[in-house]
Amino acid sequence: MNSERFRNSFVVDSFLSLEYTYDESNYVIIRYPYEHTSSWLPGSKLGPNSIIEASKYLDTFDLETGDVPAEVGIYTLPEIEPKVDPLEALKEVEELVDGVLRDNKVPVLLGGEHTVSIGAARAAKRWGAEAFISLDAHMDFYESYEGSNYSHACTSKRISEFMRVAVIGVRTADWEEYENSRGSIIVLREELDTWKDKLSDLLGKRVHLSVDLDVMDPSVLPCLGTPEPDGLTWRETVSTVKGIIENFKVVSMDFVEFRPCPHMGADSLAVAKLIYKTIAYHSRRRRGNLGL
Repeated sequence: MNSERFRNSFVVDSFLSLEYTYDESNYVIIRYPYEHTSSWLPGSKLGPNSIIEASKYLDTFDLETGDVPAEVGIYTLPEIEPKVDPLEALKEVEELVDGVLRDNKVPVLLGGEHTVSIGAARAAKRWGAEAFISLDAHMDFYESYEGSNYSHACTSKRISEFMRVAVIGVRTADWEEYENSRGSIIVLREELDTWKDKLSDLLGKRVHLSVDLDVMDPSVLPCLGTPEPDGLTWRETVSTVKGIIENFKVVSMDFVEFRPCPHMGADSLAVAKLIYKTIAYHSRRRRGNLGL
């Protein structure tokens, strides 16, 4: 272990307080706290910094893999003040993600609301991604929601216009979304064990992975913009993410819609750990020379 990179400094504004430079790193954390179409409980703009702060209390050694995933190098970009206009915001996200991919690094985007995934998916497509795989309680297949075509509730619909879409963990939908989702892959909550079969024609493809954190049950993450009962447990979420990474070539990823609870740290820590576990699985696959 390079101890110089693990100083446990709680002052450093970076994931895990790591002090790797951009050039030294294989993973790049992008904070983009865009929040302009929240339809119920606001606060997702506070998610990225809350995750970064909580990550400083994680152990860097991962018991499951027996690795120290941080050693692959994780760099955290300075916090970005997001554009207000959705089209300008999506363009900026696309440029940020594209720049990281161009440097042969893996972008890890932290929202903000799910809308930011549209920009990330556009960039991922430019670098060979054929599908958008989302873990989400909602389909997000509205054509327009509350007057906006770029609402968080329209994310899957917008992305389906230029890329295959699969949504895993769905447990609620409006009839309009149900109709609009025809032609895409929808895995309901009660079908979770069948997700691999349902996505069989995409196995091995390059994809963008999106984790809308309301896919998890409110008992695990109680403070979310649009919580929905009967969600995935922590173990189910981690297992599904691991399976996706093992069966697809994930070129980029995002974690969105987390609204931290006031005066509580366990929720932010859980999200930070999920991100670190995801990097652990992904970096292990990359080291396996599987063409990522």
